Amino acid sequence: MNTTAKKYKVTIFDESYTLVSDESEKHIVDSALQVDKLMSDIARQAGVTDVKKLAVLVALQFSSELKHLKENLEMHNLEKDRLATLVDQGLSDLQR
Repeated sequence: MNTTAKKYKVTIFDESYTLVSDESEKHIVDSALQVDKLMSDIARQAGVTDVKKLAVLVALQFSSELKHLKENLEMHNLEKDRLATLVDQGLSDLQR
């Protein structure tokens, strides 16, 4: 993250938005493209054209992905802690 917020213009689902962020331009553009693609995909696959409904469906999709990522991170952290404990025990055994 940068420390200075900048304005960026993006287009999502044929609507222009001005965003203010301290993220990089690449990050903002990539994020906007991801939202735009998901909205277009859902609109095409589900036949939904109402922008509000599409926005909610996109938010639910991202929320679900975030939940899975957090669960995976927690699982990996638990495994890391378990392995660190095993290493510590092994080093302790070697020092005896």
